[in-house]
Amino acid sequence: MMLNLLPKIVKLEVSLICFQFRYYGGNEYIDQVETLCQQRALEAFHLDKHKWGVNVQPLSGSPANFEVYTALLSPHDRIMIADAVGAFLMMDMAHISGLVAAEVVADPFEYCDVVTTTTHKVCIK
Repeated sequence: MMLNLLPKIVKLEVSLICFQFRYYGGNEYIDQVETLCQQRALEAFHLDKHKWGVNVQPLSGSPANFEVYTALLSPHDRIMIADAVGAFLMMDMAHISGLVAAEVVADPFEYCDVVTTTTHKVCIK
């Protein structure tokens, strides 16, 4: 249903190329949407844009987390207790991201190197 709400000019299947270096017509709108999403995420979670980056991808939770693992880990690496072994700490906050944005629960950005979340769980009336 969400894809029906997008303008016809937005073509997801050809937009998964480097940000601002996409070469298909109409993808400049993907860049604009991605930039807006990045800005809003930084604002929603009260983050410093010089300390945190936002990577916008059309992935659900499990594939998004797998992308983080493959970016940070080499084959046969282990996932362990972070501080004790000098490893990265990652949190998937998809289920509590609204509470984090509202500052109702502890801020994972203070402790984690990578934080993932998803926003596809929306209600449209």
